[in-house]
Amino acid sequence: MLKKNKREKLNNKGFAITSIIYSMLLLFIILMTLVILTLGRKRVLLNKAKNETIDFLTDISKRYSYPEVNLSISSVGALYLPTVNDNNFTISGMGIHYILDLPSDNYTFDWVWGGGTGSLKFCNLDNDCTTIISGGGLSPTSGTFTTTEPGRLDFSFGGVSISINNLLLDGKKVRINSDLKVKAPKFSIKSGCTYTQGSFTCSNNHNSGDKISGDVYIFTPSSASISQYNVDGASEWINGTGSANGYYIKVSGSGKHTVKIRSYWSSKDFYSLETEDIIFTIQ
Repeated sequence: MLKKNKREKLNNKGFAITSIIYSMLLLFIILMTLVILTLGRKRVLLNKAKNETIDFLTDISKRYSYPEVNLSISSVGALYLPTVNDNNFTISGMGIHYILDLPSDNYTFDWVWGGGTGSLKFCNLDNDCTTIISGGGLSPTSGTFTTTEPGRLDFSFGGVSISINNLLLDGKKVRINSDLKVKAPKFSIKSGCTYTQGSFTCSNNHNSGDKISGDVYIFTPSSASISQYNVDGASEWINGTGSANGYYIKVSGSGKHTVKIRSYWSSKDFYSLETEDIIFTIQ
């Protein structure tokens, strides 16, 4: 009888423990379910917020991603730099030639001619040009122009001011790229040179890569800019010396030499592109 009572008490305790374990397990499952549902809900909200952000940034990018056109200097006597503000371009000067590439059709713009001498033309890819305005001693005037084919605007200045304003492509604002570049200066390589009263007489002309006897003179044409030379990879560029033949530098000493040349406008603190390496060997 005593053993039976003990067995019943043990069975009751086992049942109680089992009930507690099942209750804890059920509670754990409920909590994990709630956590998973909460994380799932947060993930949905996070994805929604991410997609809305991407859509917003894409819209901003489309709204402010303007097509671009390039403004470049074709030839230069004196350097006059433009004022560029997004799709507006203004310049005044003389002895300079600018090009504004318009690679599509249906560009529209307003132009303002401030008077003076020069020309403004639109030229297509076949170099057939339509003169918008041209002449000497012109009075200030203005107008609007629309292109019907790809091409370029051609500006030649001889003492004139001009503005291109509100440049649009298919009604959309166009950004004018003002990262201007001037071509590297032309040069000639000579030897056997004698100097008399500010002028050189040279007996030999050479090309890059030649082997040359005696001192070598490298000339660039005279202009409003200064020709600067870098010899054999020196840390500093040096200014050429002026002469009736243009700026020049003399290179002496046997062996292989490498020279680069660029133009420098000191008043604008502006440099042209550099020439490729000029290489020669003095024997």
